[in-house]
Amino acid sequence: MKSKLFRIIATSAMAAFLVAGSLAETADACPMCKAAVDGDNAQAKAYMYSILFMLAVPGMIVGGLTAGLIRLGRREAIATKEFELAEEFASEQSRGQLTSQAKELVEV
Repeated sequence: MKSKLFRIIATSAMAAFLVAGSLAETADACPMCKAAVDGDNAQAKAYMYSILFMLAVPGMIVGGLTAGLIRLGRREAIATKEFELAEEFASEQSRGQLTSQAKELVEV
């Protein structure tokens, strides 16, 4: 229940953030940087692109770590579930009874 409530609140907060960000006016760069980018100066454009790449790197690192941890957690949950079913199968087999989930595990 708490997880579902958290997801609703997080989704609402993200939507509000995106709407508020789209309504804000565009910020201009400093006059010297703006003049350099507006012109045909290749060095100024290269400097601008290098700043954009440097800003993207922390996001990619955090995103990659988050995706890796989520994947690791899902694998752990699957392994735990399989282990519990195997234990249940072993204990039920010794008693001669199998639950439906254990029967599915045996069929696979």
